[in-house]
Amino acid sequence: MRFHSLLRLAPLAAALLAAAPAAAQTVRGRVTEAGTGQPVAGAVVILLDECGGRVSASLSDAQGAFAVAAAGSGTYSLRAERVGYATAVSPALSLQHGQAAEQALVMQPRQVQLEPLVVTGSQRACTIRPQGEAAVVWEELRKALDAASVAEQGRRHAFRKRFFRRERTLSLRSLLRSEEWTSPDFSSEPFHATPVGRLARHGYVEAAEGDSMVFHAPDANTLLSDAFLDHHCFRLRERRGRVGLEFAPTAERTLPDVRGVLWMDRRTARLRTLEYTYVNLPYPNPDDALGGELDFEQLPDGTWIVRRWIVRMPRLWVNETGASGVYSIIEQGGQVIDIRTQ
Repeated sequence: MRFHSLLRLAPLAAALLAAAPAAAQTVRGRVTEAGTGQPVAGAVVILLDECGGRVSASLSDAQGAFAVAAAGSGTYSLRAERVGYATAVSPALSLQHGQAAEQALVMQPRQVQLEPLVVTGSQRACTIRPQGEAAVVWEELRKALDAASVAEQGRRHAFRKRFFRRERTLSLRSLLRSEEWTSPDFSSEPFHATPVGRLARHGYVEAAEGDSMVFHAPDANTLLSDAFLDHHCFRLRERRGRVGLEFAPTAERTLPDVRGVLWMDRRTARLRTLEYTYVNLPYPNPDDALGGELDFEQLPDGTWIVRRWIVRMPRLWVNETGASGVYSIIEQGGQVIDIRTQ
């Protein structure tokens, strides 16, 4: 009897502040809060073309400063988004070749009211893309995910991480073996995400060399993509002071996929946790044990990071006849233990 497993994961990268790349046309400015004039850190500032298409994006820093680049001359506008604030939009900006423009953005604080949300049985039907009350929740979740996605482009923070790998019985109650290690140095290298197009075509579990299987995990770009939104159903969930946006693959989606919940705090509308489980696997998923969790945290400067993460995958057995099954559960993960601004 042979055993095999292979983990090749793409959890949401520990977020890093993004700076605009050098370009011929640049828009710089500061994002401030209406009424107080205080800088708004961690806002996603998006440069839009004349048709409203996204050209580039950057995060505002601790002083609220940002810079975004345009590929050519033309008419553009800016949009700033951040959890807990109403979206701010600039007037139209006409940029000429080689021009550097200045544009301030003022954001109005907004308390998102989640208390009136009521989860009803009518939400059991498959709803492609969040709608109604679910769209209110998704809008705040999207802002945090977008900030994390944009932040991967820059490297203003460095992290030390502690990792672990454990093997447990199928019930997860008994530990068979365990090891831990800490990264010796600070690193700003994010986790590498699996391209969204590949996940859409081949699913979240793929055959690798020999008998191994590759397990992919969703990241910010995955959850924000049209491919994910078009192939999953969404509905609301509630649990102990949190509101969740539950997702599951549509009935026609037969490739290995993920279902789970993005949880946010009811009072502050902040993103907290992503829980997910692998589905449509070519072997039994013991008690929905295979999947993962990501715990999010927003730093004082507005940067979103994944503070802790864990992924569970199977250790499979294969006998001489080709039959296979799950022998044990491999848990692999880690956490950020120290952060340094570079």
